[in-house]
Amino acid sequence: MKTDILIIGGGVIGLSMARYLGKLAKVTVIEKDYCGAHASGRNSGVIHAGIYYTPGSSKAKYSVLGNKMLTEFCKEKGVAYENIGKIIAPNSDEELPKIQDLYERSLKNGAPVKIIDYHEAKQIEPRIIQQQKYLWSPSTSIGDNKGVIKALKDECNSIGVNIIEGCKYAGSTEVPGAYMIKTSTNTILAGYVVNCAGLYADFVAKDFGVGLNYEILPFIGLYLYGKPGTEGFRTLVYPCPLGKNEFLGVHTTNNTKGIYMLGPTATPALWREQYSLKTFSLYETWRSLRRYALCITSSTRSFYIKLLKQEIRKYNKKNIVDDVSRIVTGIKLEDYKTWGPPAIFPQIVNSTTSELVGDFVVETTPRSLHFVNIVSPGWTSSLAFTKDMAERIDLSKL
Repeated sequence: MKTDILIIGGGVIGLSMARYLGKLAKVTVIEKDYCGAHASGRNSGVIHAGIYYTPGSSKAKYSVLGNKMLTEFCKEKGVAYENIGKIIAPNSDEELPKIQDLYERSLKNGAPVKIIDYHEAKQIEPRIIQQQKYLWSPSTSIGDNKGVIKALKDECNSIGVNIIEGCKYAGSTEVPGAYMIKTSTNTILAGYVVNCAGLYADFVAKDFGVGLNYEILPFIGLYLYGKPGTEGFRTLVYPCPLGKNEFLGVHTTNNTKGIYMLGPTATPALWREQYSLKTFSLYETWRSLRRYALCITSSTRSFYIKLLKQEIRKYNKKNIVDDVSRIVTGIKLEDYKTWGPPAIFPQIVNSTTSELVGDFVVETTPRSLHFVNIVSPGWTSSLAFTKDMAERIDLSKL
């Protein structure tokens, strides 16, 4: 089989790339399971505004642009979407400087925000715990992540993109002017390869000689689902983030199906698809334990130790309820007893320093492009980020 461009991975990044490139060249997408089976179909559905990210970073730029583009996409395609906004609430007076820092960062990023007092916050969310001030984000929304995947897939099909599900990448060999890609079902000759493999993007990248300084450190995210009839929220309510904003803490989340959730956790995962024991991998578990050991003995060990202490306790549902009860009232353990489907986010670390890599990472060769680090706000940023990345590819060489 021959194609101009082969895209490995049928999540939101892979399908978005195919959406742009499929109008200009012959494009094939391979997905080892089904499109949206992993990170893209398991995220919270929150369309972020661009508050947390370092000014000038790719995350800052593309979350702001992506918020607008994904919102318009949902409206255009009839994908379920609600603009409900978000309040970031301090737990105490000691966290008030964080609100000011986030406000200033948001303005630099171009994200619309406002500092509000308790009276204003209570008008937006009556269950908010009283504090001196909060950060209000009017452009934060929620969307149907699976609906977005379906709409992208439908659009790709309409322009002739060849999407092959149940087809796993199994290796590459460089040949003159192309790559010979081995898969679980066939061999594909591709003039250009785009690696959107998500949880396995680092493995694929290394086959092409890039991403050598990075390794994915998987974290599992779990939500507690409210039972039917549980009193909900008018808006999203988040605490102030932990550390350098890598982890946003457990919070309230509405989804477009009317379910109210508390979470997510950010607990270290032992293997990359730790959805159930059916996917257990001894090799990946060994690698993860080794990497976590290196992290907690590195120069940044204090952050990892604090994170581990904070996250492991969240296996107890009561602790999640208690944490969210610090920012909103009326949360009852008996209303939140069911774990939702687990999600894994593929955070990468620097292999040498064990530091978390805070920004998106894309690496290239003359005939390949690799999305090595795409974590939150990857879903929000997807349409804007992939548009720019697609325009980097010199199609005249295909």
